[in-house]
Amino acid sequence: MATADKTENKTKVLVNVYEPLIAIMKHKFDAACLKRDAYLDKALRIEAVFLRSEVKESNSDRSRNFIAENLKELKLKPLSLSLSTETVELVNEVCKEKNIPRDSFINRFFLLLVASETILKALFLFHKVKIEDIEEAFLCAKEGWWLNRERIEQINILDLFESFSEKPPLLEIRELLCEREFDIVQDGCETNINEVKKVTTYNHKFEKNCFYILPDDYSFIKTNNLLGLNMYMSDEDVDREEVLGRNVTLAKTELDRLLAFAKSEKTRKIPKKEISPTKGESQ
Repeated sequence: MATADKTENKTKVLVNVYEPLIAIMKHKFDAACLKRDAYLDKALRIEAVFLRSEVKESNSDRSRNFIAENLKELKLKPLSLSLSTETVELVNEVCKEKNIPRDSFINRFFLLLVASETILKALFLFHKVKIEDIEEAFLCAKEGWWLNRERIEQINILDLFESFSEKPPLLEIRELLCEREFDIVQDGCETNINEVKKVTTYNHKFEKNCFYILPDDYSFIKTNNLLGLNMYMSDEDVDREEVLGRNVTLAKTELDRLLAFAKSEKTRKIPKKEISPTKGESQ
């Protein structure tokens, strides 16, 4: 019995991706000797299911547009992916259901897929979590990583790669974040009120400027705006970000005016005093 060619089920999808992520992914897929699109097809299908379960509420149209507009502020580059129609339909369905810009989801997944420990700390832990909790969480995750794996010496390398490809690609990040509750210190409170918050890969709101804390070695991926990689923002979140944005713009305008005034004062010529003619000079 003849089987259908799997390539018949493929479709081309054009996505706009934060340019540094494209370069990092190319390097990592080449080094791992993996076919990029074949792996992403399976990985995106898995992650779409997690996206649906982790994001409990749908964005309002206003929030969706706000996220999409902020994504455009990144240096984006078109990337063509060859994916199965099954994967594309599922991703489109979940993004429509949750009212999430599809490119925002794909960019967020790509970023988490290639993220180092330093980037993960900036994204999920930022400045709101006690530093001792950060280090303890990552230490526990590292110590437990190999304990949950098959004994690799009992299987060949191809079986190992195949088993990994079947697993959720962000499994280790979820083991770190989904199972752990952090004490979030509320800003602006006279008494430090602690709020227990469960963090997951997709429900967590990235701070706009969370990459500020990255060291200089990460200058290639640094950006001052990651709001476009959020999967959900409430209208209150949008209000707060818009107020902050207006305040920043106003502060910049006032600074520009001050600098312009200082420059004009510095370059302004001092008028010469009128000198009365001395005796003997003609009037």
